[in-house]
Amino acid sequence: MQLSTNNLWDALGRPVTVAFVGGGGKTTLGLQVLHEGVGAGCKALFTTTTRILVPHIPQQVDLIIETSNLEEAVDSIARAFIKGFRRIALISSREMSAHGQRAVGIPPSWIDALCPKVADLCVVEADGSRMLPFKAPKIPREPVLPDAIAAVVAVVGVDALGVPLDEDHVCRADIVSELTQTEIGKPITSAAIGGLCFATQTCARDPCSSEQWVQGCFYCSDGPKL
Repeated sequence: MQLSTNNLWDALGRPVTVAFVGGGGKTTLGLQVLHEGVGAGCKALFTTTTRILVPHIPQQVDLIIETSNLEEAVDSIARAFIKGFRRIALISSREMSAHGQRAVGIPPSWIDALCPKVADLCVVEADGSRMLPFKAPKIPREPVLPDAIAAVVAVVGVDALGVPLDEDHVCRADIVSELTQTEIGKPITSAAIGGLCFATQTCARDPCSSEQWVQGCFYCSDGPKL
């Protein structure tokens, strides 16, 4: 199989399950992988284990399945794929937020029952950042990673460069400050971003675990860049 480095999913090695964590750009990059998987012939599932804005139909996904029951989710997704849908979003419920209608995520344990048994590709948004470009996780609560995950991509919004390190611009600014030795209120530098991306403390899993960690997938307003 020939892979293309111009394709994000190819660049990641075509994992059947991939989780996006960190700051701004997770949803956009996750949906890009979803669409690339469909282009390669996959039945693709997009979901979250936290909260995200409800995906748009038909621009982002073909169908949204909403259920808090795993058996119902498996059956509904399988039926939808049989009907010809290829980009399916799975959520457990909806709620209103300051940014609009928000999708409430599924339990992380569901992923093992969904992929590859029902879907060929499952993309999971496994972290929240309050729509801010840069964040550090509050371990062990964050990120909310499924056990059955092949690749984890840490995302940073390039527009974090130069902004003050405070809660108006950075999610978990106190943790970022501690891990990068950057004073609260000081501008975010490339060194601070690099230091956080590669800090061993940011990994919520045992470093000997089976998933592939891709540290530093940078997202900017005119497109994603690895």
